[in-house]
Amino acid sequence: MKYQYFYQTSKNENRDGFVNAKNRAEAYALLRKQGIRPYRLLGDDPVNWQPWAVGAAFFLLVSAFVGYVFWGPQNEVPAVEAVRRQQLYGDKDILLKGLETSWKDVLPTNLDCYLAAYAQPGWIALPPDFTPEEKSRFKNDLSVQIAVDPADPEIVALLKRIIISMRQEMKAYLDKGGDIDGYLTLLEERQDREIEARRKARETVRAADKDKRHQVLMNQNYLLNEQGIAELELDEVKSPED
Repeated sequence: MKYQYFYQTSKNENRDGFVNAKNRAEAYALLRKQGIRPYRLLGDDPVNWQPWAVGAAFFLLVSAFVGYVFWGPQNEVPAVEAVRRQQLYGDKDILLKGLETSWKDVLPTNLDCYLAAYAQPGWIALPPDFTPEEKSRFKNDLSVQIAVDPADPEIVALLKRIIISMRQEMKAYLDKGGDIDGYLTLLEERQDREIEARRKARETVRAADKDKRHQVLMNQNYLLNEQGIAELELDEVKSPED
């Protein structure tokens, strides 16, 4: 498969290029060996690369049908690709400001600002402090369109696409009989599991023999990457004896 990657140099210059790899994980591994840490990778993965690929395809088809029913062709609402939760890469200043403001400047509803705190797997989530009454209106927020503007910075566009997928997840949860509080609890529990997964991965690498640590680190980062969790850095996995 051929993937196009985008990255920033140490001088914050935006660059891009192409890499050939069997799948997305191998593409990331090849680029890391070249000292490149891409913030975005474009390309179609093999159908059988991820176990969730088939389910995701079905999910998007259902979402497209729902969009057609609600808005219809007469409104000509452009389709927006939903993407799974993952790390946000790009302009660090925009990221820091977004985290400080709960992205209120770029997202249309309180629900979206709340979901944004859980958009990145494995982070300590600090959602905005909404009242029970405000949270009770989250379900109504699902009907408010969230659009990706061509002028949106790439990191903002990515966040919006993640939130769209989380909205779809939330709607499916509610349609099955769940309630708002139950879904918010699910978000917190999932975040805790992801934080714990990253902690265990770090301890696994630290406990490895020094001559095998690099391989163990690669393996653990591969597993973390599959879950959308931030990969471990070398400084994080140094043992006390190093």
